[in-house]
Amino acid sequence: YILNGRKFWPSSAAGWDMKGANVNTVIVRTDSTKGGRSGLSAIMVPRGTPGVRYEPVIDKMGQRLNQNCHIVFENARVPAENAFAVGNADMIIGKAFTWSGPVAGIAAVGTARAAYEYVLDWCKSYTAGGTDPVIFHQNAGYMLTDIAMRIEACRYLCWKAAHYLDLFDSEGHAIGAMAKIYAGEVCTQVVYDCMRVMGVNSYDRGAHPLDKYMRDVLCFPIYDAGNMGMQRRKIWGVMAAADFNPKAFVDNEPIHYTKKMEGIGTVTDVPELAGVNR
Repeated sequence: YILNGRKFWPSSAAGWDMKGANVNTVIVRTDSTKGGRSGLSAIMVPRGTPGVRYEPVIDKMGQRLNQNCHIVFENARVPAENAFAVGNADMIIGKAFTWSGPVAGIAAVGTARAAYEYVLDWCKSYTAGGTDPVIFHQNAGYMLTDIAMRIEACRYLCWKAAHYLDLFDSEGHAIGAMAKIYAGEVCTQVVYDCMRVMGVNSYDRGAHPLDKYMRDVLCFPIYDAGNMGMQRRKIWGVMAAADFNPKAFVDNEPIHYTKKMEGIGTVTDVPELAGVNR
């Protein structure tokens, strides 16, 4: 295979010296006449393959300890035997982002817990010029109560999803996505609510860590297949199946993820609009 093009946002692909990991697994289009369901394949690209270069590390808003830099392929020749899942790489992608769902979700929980525990301690000592610590004010107490409940709910869902994936060899595309979506989005709001409890003090990045927690948590809803993209589509595809059992996750019943479930909603059907030339 001869690879040309660019890979955006690979994780830790450039290695410690920016010359590549020992091997990178890359999803490539091996049939330009077909769409994502049947035109994609996976291929292993070893370190040192001529025609492969890595651009400088992306200067990210948060989660800066994880390296991301684009890979550029310029007539890179890779042996045919390095390819696998030919025409079925969409299923490889789906399963990869399934087992990582509760992993990303619990990372969001950890970020939210760090913010919550910091602000809780702060509320027990800071008086804001009054006579009593902030924790004894009803508004702060109620907000912290809601924050604690949401963190616990997210944590339980992530553990449930991880347990389900262990039971069925990571065949839990919908519940894995649920953990990633729910925890990522709820915990983003949790960290912001922690900032609201502290008020403008949380904006002081020299004295308090809320700035870092906020920047780090903002990534969870938009990375790792994206909540508004592949992750929600996986749940939708499972639910749309004629034999879907809504109680499957309650009873830990297996759900086999199929090609028919993958990629639902990716082909749009835009109606003709009056006065619009296309």
